[in-house]
Amino acid sequence: IADKKWDTAAVKLIRKSGATVVPCWIDGRNSLMFRILGKITEPAFVMSKISKAPIDSSVSITGWTYGDKANDPTLTGNTGRGWETFLYSGERNGQYTGAVPTKAGSWFVKAKIEETDNYQGYTTDPVSFVISKRNITILADNKAGDYGDVIQELTYRTSGKIVDGDDLGIILSTSAKEGSVPGEYPITLKWSENPNYSAVVKEGVYSIGKRSA
Repeated sequence: IADKKWDTAAVKLIRKSGATVVPCWIDGRNSLMFRILGKITEPAFVMSKISKAPIDSSVSITGWTYGDKANDPTLTGNTGRGWETFLYSGERNGQYTGAVPTKAGSWFVKAKIEETDNYQGYTTDPVSFVISKRNITILADNKAGDYGDVIQELTYRTSGKIVDGDDLGIILSTSAKEGSVPGEYPITLKWSENPNYSAVVKEGVYSIGKRSA
C-alpha cells in the first residue's frame, strides 16, 4: 500500500502494539522509513478487527401422543457449533422454559444458540407441534339377575393405554334395585373427561328376569 510518509512515532506505535493484526506489504516511502530505522525486515503489520460471523438457523420437531416418549427437536444451521438450548411454551409469544411439555395440546419450541469465538449467537423462530390425545374406550359390563336378587357390583373394561398414575374418575350407576320388576335397566358411565384422553364411552344394560317358581 502507498500512503503519506509516517513519522517515527507512528512506526514505534505499530511495532509496540499488541493488537490483533493482519500482514500487508508497505510500498514506497514508508517501506524505506521502516528499513532505514531497522524496525522491520519482513512485511509490516496494521491493526484490523475481524467481526464474528452471523448464522441463520432453524428448528423442527415432530409431535407425539400423550404418554409416549417425547421427540427431540432437530436444529439446522448451527455453523459455529455453539451450545444449543431448546425452549418450550404453550403460546408463540409466551414465556419459554426448558421444560419439555407432557400434556396434550398445541405447543411451540425454539432454539437458543450461544455465541462462539468466531460466530454470533442466535435464537430461532418458534415452530409449533402437537401432543395428541390418547385414544381409549371405556365399556360398562352388562349384568343380569332374577327378580329379588341382590344387585351385582357394576364393573367396566378399558381398551387403549392408560398412563400410569392417571385416574379417569370412572363412576357406574344403575336404576335397577333388588326389588325392581323384571326388565332392562341402563347402566350409566361417567368419567373425569381427562383432557389428555379422547374416550369412546359405551354404557351397559342391567337385565332382571322373572324368578322361576
